[in-house]
Amino acid sequence: MAKKATGLFPTDKWVLAQADTDTGPMFVRYRAHLPAEKDRKKFSMLMIVRWVPTELGETNTRARTYFDQMDEFENRIVAVSDKERDWGSCVAVISVGDTKEWRFFTPDQEAFVEGFNKALAGYGPYPLAIQAFQDPDWNALKEFQPGGGRSAV
Repeated sequence: MAKKATGLFPTDKWVLAQADTDTGPMFVRYRAHLPAEKDRKKFSMLMIVRWVPTELGETNTRARTYFDQMDEFENRIVAVSDKERDWGSCVAVISVGDTKEWRFFTPDQEAFVEGFNKALAGYGPYPLAIQAFQDPDWNALKEFQPGGGRSAV
């Protein structure tokens, strides 16, 4: 049974890619298609959310907890942004070692932060850094798609 379309996207298809970098393997999960042009025009602000690496410690238990928290955050924020749609939609997830980055498009930076914080109420705290950029051409997603001219993260 096909998954119901979510967020800005007509289908809920993701692509998984792997590449070797100087800092280790990089895994990228990104949306297979662009949304409709009217939605790209409305959602022209790129929000980059980075998990800021913290000391993992010497034990596997602490490392598991670290990555479990990262997974908890990702599962929550991607699901809520897809469901609520109006404050942002995740288009790519990039992982290199203990660093992870999520890329969202939003119509409004303040609405994104408000929806983001509301979605995470009762979760965390998480070691995050958030940056905002104008990206009306959606290059932050296109660069991963075939013919997009991907540069190293």
